[in-house]
Amino acid sequence: MKLKFLLVVVLLTTILGCTKNKYNLTEADKVFLNKTVDSIYQLDQNVRLHFNTIDKKFGVNKNTFSKSEGFKRQYLDALTYPIYQKSVDSIWSVLEVNDSLNTKLLIDLTNDYGFPNNRRLGAPKSKAYIVFTYTPKAYFTEVEALVNTEHKAGRIIEFKKEYILWHIRGRKGLPPMSSTKGEAIWQKPLDRKNK
Repeated sequence: MKLKFLLVVVLLTTILGCTKNKYNLTEADKVFLNKTVDSIYQLDQNVRLHFNTIDKKFGVNKNTFSKSEGFKRQYLDALTYPIYQKSVDSIWSVLEVNDSLNTKLLIDLTNDYGFPNNRRLGAPKSKAYIVFTYTPKAYFTEVEALVNTEHKAGRIIEFKKEYILWHIRGRKGLPPMSSTKGEAIWQKPLDRKNK
């Protein structure tokens, strides 16, 4: 599987290196971009699904992998916890590499073709911006500048731009929601004290 993945990355990098600034997309460009974005998105999501598999295998609630050590130890005994944590850590290490490669590929695609949003590609669902919501810190500055440029050029809507920037700026507070026109709507935290 690693060899296949490496071959796909090399092939995509080679193809992407041969094209420059094709903002007016042809039908062939759209087909290529849809397949490429779908592949990046599927790879991204498939790796993340392994966390659910680990949680299920160890008999803990979904998303336990993301909780604190103290929380996990409440549900896992002293013998099981290290095995569980080693499994979770192995997925995190794969994700670090995966997120870095996916981010770089999407940066290259965006530089060459403009941001591949679903409207431009004629796709029913937008997937590209989700990849940028897992951008590693090493790419924060580059992705922030790129997303702002693409928003000014009209190739990324405000909601998706703000959602990506919410990630880059530390995921503080609740993420934005989208209006029907694609504007960012910032949610206010619940006031639990004054119910």
